[in-house]
Amino acid sequence: MISGKYDFSLDAKNRVFVPAKLRDELGEQIVMVKGIDECISVYPLAGWESFCAKLEALPKTEIRHVKRFLYASAIECKIDGQGRVIIPTPLRDYAKVEKHAIIIGVGDHAEIWSQDGWTAEEEKANSSNMEEMLIKLGF
Repeated sequence: MISGKYDFSLDAKNRVFVPAKLRDELGEQIVMVKGIDECISVYPLAGWESFCAKLEALPKTEIRHVKRFLYASAIECKIDGQGRVIIPTPLRDYAKVEKHAIIIGVGDHAEIWSQDGWTAEEEKANSSNMEEMLIKLGF
């Protein structure tokens, strides 16, 4: 289970240090892709392959725009021996990640957010909204 919240800074080469807990969960080979909410989704390689298999099983006419959005932005990356990974420029620009950012675990993958983006997301996710959603989903 990929979980937790971590603040980080990019170095001069646009690399970020991936905490050991996340490296253990994500593995050495990862896939970074545009997230739906102007963030970067980070999948372990096997998790990305599983996600793609689910996409491929959906009706082609209904999912084609989503597939284009995701597949066109997907970049396979490797975490180096020091635990760092480069955030590719197109994804960094899409998510508006600058010097400081946030990485969060969301179960089957992680997300990288700009500080401003994460602050706005946290404001949306207040406890009463979460309670309503959990009740709606039967929890």
